[in-house]
Amino acid sequence: MIFTGFAIIALTLLMFAVYVEPAKAAEQIAIVSHQGFLDSTGYYVVYGEVKNNGDTPAKNVYVKITFSSPSGSDEDEVEISLHTILPGRKASFMGDASAQGSTVTGYQIELMDLTMPTEDLPKVLEIVSANSEVTMINMMITGTVKNNGAETATYTRVYATAYDGPSGTGNVVATAGGTAQPYNVDPGQTGTFQIGFFMTSGKSYTSIVLVAESDQYEATTEYVTATGQSSTTSPSASASPTSQASSAAPSSSASLNPSPSIPEFSFLLPFPY
Repeated sequence: MIFTGFAIIALTLLMFAVYVEPAKAAEQIAIVSHQGFLDSTGYYVVYGEVKNNGDTPAKNVYVKITFSSPSGSDEDEVEISLHTILPGRKASFMGDASAQGSTVTGYQIELMDLTMPTEDLPKVLEIVSANSEVTMINMMITGTVKNNGAETATYTRVYATAYDGPSGTGNVVATAGGTAQPYNVDPGQTGTFQIGFFMTSGKSYTSIVLVAESDQYEATTEYVTATGQSSTTSPSASASPTSQASSAAPSSSASLNPSPSIPEFSFLLPFPY
């Protein structure tokens, strides 16, 4: 009877832990910035980033972006760039409206209830070097990543987040990623990467933050580099300057409404400090 009682208690505690841990992991993730604007193809996009404010790594982080237009609304559910977000680190995301961008009148963004805790992987992947080059209407980022671990880093990936401020500050203006070549990097060896993204007229691409991860490892630190580049390309014919939007105030969930005379969106909800 005593053994059965202990077994019941242990099973109850296990069920409680399974129930509580995902909620705790979700609570430690916060949306720290986002902005929406018409991209170079004339479609409305939202770029932003989340941060892990907790003390444990988190995975399976998704955001839902709901776009509004005269014809109704549509949703885009997107996973943030990194599969695992370490404590204190940020990760970017991007979503776009299915309707033509000039018809979008606002958007609302929120975290989805899918976040889970995960194991703390060794931090041994190192971005050794990186260079950026602007060609026509896009920016190409090339570099090398090194595996300082004791085993092969399988499916090694590098993610780039571009900001309109120096040293990874300001708003996210682009995010992209790619696999290393080779994507399985042996111990002590390096792999090369190449990441590209389109640039939008009127946006500044001042700095880039690079971070790497593999199935077994995480990056030692984030690699920050300056670009000093701004887009001077002509926008699509469907991109109306008065419909472009940006915001400096962060929010975990905010609805934005455009003004026909001011190319800025104002937040309706304050940031939950």
